[in-house]
Amino acid sequence: PPDSFPFEYLGDIQDGRIDEAKLAEFITRDPNQPYCVVVASHEPHGPWTLGDSNLYTPEEMIVPPYLYDCPETRKAMVPYYREISVLDAQLGQCLAMVDRSPQAKNTLVMFLSEQGSSMPFGKWTCYDAGLKAACIVRWPGKVAPGTRTSALCTYGDILPTLIEAAGGDPTKVDTGCSDAFGNRGFDGQSFLDVLLGKKATHHKYVFGAHTTRGIINGSECYPIRSVRSDRFKYIWNPNWKATFYNAEGTSRTGLPKQWLDRNEPEAKARAEAYYHRPEEELYDL
Repeated sequence: PPDSFPFEYLGDIQDGRIDEAKLAEFITRDPNQPYCVVVASHEPHGPWTLGDSNLYTPEEMIVPPYLYDCPETRKAMVPYYREISVLDAQLGQCLAMVDRSPQAKNTLVMFLSEQGSSMPFGKWTCYDAGLKAACIVRWPGKVAPGTRTSALCTYGDILPTLIEAAGGDPTKVDTGCSDAFGNRGFDGQSFLDVLLGKKATHHKYVFGAHTTRGIINGSECYPIRSVRSDRFKYIWNPNWKATFYNAEGTSRTGLPKQWLDRNEPEAKARAEAYYHRPEEELYDL
């Protein structure tokens, strides 16, 4: 809502292309004025219609182990990867504009995915393939290139991190909303020290929540809750005797349905694991 996000709106991304003129004008408007730009891409998102149709083939797809490797799965992955390449090109446009700007060496660029893939066992679940978001940061002279971290962070930590990176104190911000204990600060905490290489850990636990109620073609009530540490993940399915489904699972072209229709016992088992889950799941990661 505009009250929460009083941003200057630069327009929508059309046909996978960013309006470079508008974005460049905003970035270079005042070389002495700090700026914040949020570029919110549509890609990759169903129905996966963008991208070069000759870019990938089903044969070259690398199927992750939590999916069933068959021609239907490989065929479904191709348009998804095409749209990832469209997103990659958009990111390239943004980085090129930053590099041409007067503030190029003093600009923090953070790339985030909305969630994991919408393939089975991804988005709409509390498995890592669904809850884990990509986070790639470039900040010349501050964040060491080519480094990785396993620190547990959440989306609630992003804004406090950016505020601290810009020189502010996120612990002093009144968000205008109170939690159950009367606190009016951010739910999240800055992980700037993790980015700067001063710390290797952040949260001890991170939590996930999902329900099928109200989502596209979702079952009436299939709640999922999770808690994850650096090593273990626990998932609770309170209504586990019900059948889990959503747009991916009910559609005739959805992969779980196609797996179910195949003859191999392994394909049917993967589909069954999608539709029916135990009350509790514990994974050593």
